Amino acid sequence: MSEYADVSSACLSVAARLAAALTGVALDPADDPSVALLDLRRGTPALPVHDRAARRRWVRLQERYRLSDFEMDLFALAALPSAHEVFGPLFARLHPRRLPVLSAGLAARSLLDGAAGRVHLDEALLDGPLMSGGVLQADEAPYAQRGFTLPAGLWETLRGFGGDSPAAAAPPAPAVLRTPELELAKALLDRDDVTILLTSDDPVEVEADADALIRSSGRTPYPVREASPVSALLCTVRGEVPRVTVPAGAVDLGWLAGLRGPAVIVAPATAAVDAGARILFTVPLSAPALAERHATWQALLPGQEAAAWELAVQHRVGPVLAGRAHADAAAAAAVAGRSPDRAGIAHSLRRRAVVALPAAARLVHPSAGWADVVLPRPQRELLSAAVGRAHGQARVLNEWGLAGGRSGVCGVRLLFAGAPGTGKTLAAELIAAELGLELLVVDLSALVSRWLGETEKHIAAVFDAAERAQAVLFFDEADALFARRTSVGDAHDRWANLETAYLLDRLERLEGVAILATNLRANIDDAVVRRLEFVVEFNEPESPERERIWRAHLPATLPLAPDVELGELARLYPITGAVIRNAAVAAAFLAAADGGRVTQGHLVLAVRREYDKAGRSFPGPPRRRPAGQQSGVNGARP
Repeated sequence: MSEYADVSSACLSVAARLAAALTGVALDPADDPSVALLDLRRGTPALPVHDRAARRRWVRLQERYRLSDFEMDLFALAALPSAHEVFGPLFARLHPRRLPVLSAGLAARSLLDGAAGRVHLDEALLDGPLMSGGVLQADEAPYAQRGFTLPAGLWETLRGFGGDSPAAAAPPAPAVLRTPELELAKALLDRDDVTILLTSDDPVEVEADADALIRSSGRTPYPVREASPVSALLCTVRGEVPRVTVPAGAVDLGWLAGLRGPAVIVAPATAAVDAGARILFTVPLSAPALAERHATWQALLPGQEAAAWELAVQHRVGPVLAGRAHADAAAAAAVAGRSPDRAGIAHSLRRRAVVALPAAARLVHPSAGWADVVLPRPQRELLSAAVGRAHGQARVLNEWGLAGGRSGVCGVRLLFAGAPGTGKTLAAELIAAELGLELLVVDLSALVSRWLGETEKHIAAVFDAAERAQAVLFFDEADALFARRTSVGDAHDRWANLETAYLLDRLERLEGVAILATNLRANIDDAVVRRLEFVVEFNEPESPERERIWRAHLPATLPLAPDVELGELARLYPITGAVIRNAAVAAAFLAAADGGRVTQGHLVLAVRREYDKAGRSFPGPPRRRPAGQQSGVNGARP
């Protein structure tokens, strides 16, 4: 064990040996190491250490890298330019390439008695643990002309400065290990050559699990921002466990070769990690189960049992993101002098959801309400029942025990079937708005790929995005994906059936809300229909519904002429809500071009053009009524 208590006392000792070795050498008085030695001794109270941890780090450096006392002296000699400003110019004068760093010749002159021990010095500087462990760094030059320096940050770390990670500075969170595999990983952290790999698609929560794992073993986690051999060295000296987050794909952890202690790696489930010769133990972590999520919200919202269940069902988040969203909502609610509620927390969760949307999806903020959706009573009741099921499934499936531990029970899946323009998309927005969620609309043209296996990747990305964004998933024209499976005639049929099977599996495992819309219900595979909780038929509107749709698309701010009779338009023209909307907008532009109000003639002309666009036969204009018998906008005769 080195006789010195810390790096500063070691520097004082080797500086004295250097001063003795250079006695009689012609030097500039400003570069005299004896002067620097006196300065160091005068400043001893301030120089040696920043805290007692520095002494532990000096001992840890020697023990972990198995350095001899001679190698510790050699290290301290290389550290002198960091200890006092005189040693940089002095080392430069004595270096063959005039570099302000240690050379092999200066080390021999300072630490050896003549030529004795030169082989020992060469071994230390060529292939000893100082070099193999990265404790000293050498530049690219012939051996006699090389410069030997400390890695960036090592001097400050040994002095006791720096190295306070956010994870170390923050108040320790409860070290809760939620799986038996994590308990086994905790036991393995006693080894210096082990790498624990935690895989998950939720980086926020898995990083919290990694920190909890490290703290549970009595150690301090250190989030490594730039993985490098220097990072491994500094974590070893500080006695901390590096927690490294790596991206998807192939990951090389060769930089951990210089680490003398355990490491915890956080990676997506698809990452391929190469830990080299180190022991690798992998722990796959799934999203928290419903019971865990409910317990989290119960703790955050005491006395609000209904809100806790709703948040647990609708938002698949762990305790970290849940706590942050609760803090957001509490801060906003405090301004208004109230407590945080479910709506405020849900809003914060949506804002905090880090969602990189795939190319096949777009996020829509719904604004539709019940007044905007014109449907017959049975269809409205089905939509209302779907919303009620989404709100109440926590109580029915969990409190009342109807889930029975089976998968595919949670979640709400609906099929909207009907002709184009009958309100399927608007109804999807209504459901999302009623649940306080956003709508993730899937673009099937970007989802389906001709390349084998690509469609499944796109499907997985869409479902993952819906779960992260806490959004209602909406497949328009779903028969392109959920069509009836066919007999296998060639490889294309086989892959198409596999894609459908994969899609059914993801749909069944979805805990949120998914809506499938199709123009032809008969095209949807029967296996899909069996997995649905609701099937809503969207028929073309009858005359009373058409009149209500006309009124919905002609706002009170629109100037209407007295001859406008919406009841007559509704009776005469059997068109869908989308066509009525187009005709209402077109009539308003016709009226604006005329510089007047919207008349019955403008509306009829707009409807006629919609018939022409669709290639349908126009029923003809309304029969002209005698003067004084025109009906008003409200349908009442004067």
